[in-house]
Amino acid sequence: MDLVRSTKQPVILIVNDWYGLTKKSSVLKSQTEQVKFSRIKSVTVRGVLRRIAKDQGVRVSDRALEILAENSDGDLRSAIRDLQAVALGKEEVTDLNTTVVSAREVERTMYMVMDEVFKSTDAQGARLRMMEVDETPETKLLWIEENLPMAYRDHLDLHRGMKAVARADTFLGRVRRRQHYGFWSYAGDLLSFGVCAAKTREVRGYLRYSFPMYLMKMSRSKSNRAIQNGISAKLGEATHQSAAQARQVLLPYFRTLFQNDKGFQLRTAMELQLEDEEVAFLLGEKIDSNAVKHLMNDIKRVLDAKEQRMERAIERPRPDAEAKAEKAEVRPQPAPSQRTLF
Repeated sequence: MDLVRSTKQPVILIVNDWYGLTKKSSVLKSQTEQVKFSRIKSVTVRGVLRRIAKDQGVRVSDRALEILAENSDGDLRSAIRDLQAVALGKEEVTDLNTTVVSAREVERTMYMVMDEVFKSTDAQGARLRMMEVDETPETKLLWIEENLPMAYRDHLDLHRGMKAVARADTFLGRVRRRQHYGFWSYAGDLLSFGVCAAKTREVRGYLRYSFPMYLMKMSRSKSNRAIQNGISAKLGEATHQSAAQARQVLLPYFRTLFQNDKGFQLRTAMELQLEDEEVAFLLGEKIDSNAVKHLMNDIKRVLDAKEQRMERAIERPRPDAEAKAEKAEVRPQPAPSQRTLF
C-alpha cells in the first residue's frame, strides 16, 4: 500500500483475487487503474485449437473442438494441453476421443456469480453456480442484499427479489436457533433460484457490484472490538462479573468516568494494568496523542517510585527487626554454679 501511494514510477500489479485484496484496503481501488482480463470465449479457443491441429498435421472434428473448448472454461492453456493429450500418437481425433477429458473445475467468487443470478434467465443454472461458491450462506445473503437494488430497477422485480432474500434470512435464523443445517439448502435455493426467477425484465449493461457494507464495517471495527473485549474482561475480573455483562453494563459509565476524572484515570489504569491501546480507546484519542502519552508517563513514574521505595525497604531493615536479630545472635551463658553439674 505504501508503494502505491509513494511511487513515482509506473507499477504493474498482477492479482488473481482482486476483490479479496481490495476488501482489506481501499487504496488500490482509489489510486490505481484496473484492467480486467476476462476468460477467453469458447469460439476463440476453438479457432486457436483448429490452427494448432492444422500445423501439427492432425485432423480434428468440429464436435471434438467444441467439447475441448467448453471443457477448458476459457483457459486456453488447459485446452491446448487437452488437445495434446487426446491427439498424441493419432492422425485423427473425433468426439469419442475427447471422452477422457473432463471439464475444468473453476473456483468461483461472488463477483462471478452475480451475473448468473441477476442477468441470466436460467434459474437452475444460477442455482448450480451459487453452489460452487466457497462462502457461507450468511455471506451470500449479504452479497445478494447489497447488490439486488442496483440490479433490479423495476419495483415489482425488486419486491419479489427482496421477498426471496427475506425468506432465506428466515431459514438462516432457524439454522442458528435449532442447529439444523439442512435449512441451508432452502436458503441457498432462495438466494439463487428465487432471486433469479423473481425478475420479469431482462437486466442488461455493466453492473459494478459492491462488496457488502456490513462486512466492510465489521472488518474496520475488528481492532476496536478486540480492545473493548480486553477492557471488558479486565473489568469483569475486577468486579466479579462476566466480560459480556461488564461490556454491556459497566463499560459505558466506566469510559465516561475515565475521561473526566484524572485521579480515576491513574488509579484504574494501574489497577487494571491497561495497555496503551486500551487507554487510547477509553480516552477517545489516538494512541500517539499527547493525552495518552502523558497518562502512560504518569503511570510509569508512579510505578518507578513505588519500586524504588520497596527496594530501599529491603536494603535497610527496620530498627525493631535489627534488635530482634541482635537478640537472636546473643546466646545465654550458664551460671558458674551450673557448669559443674554437666
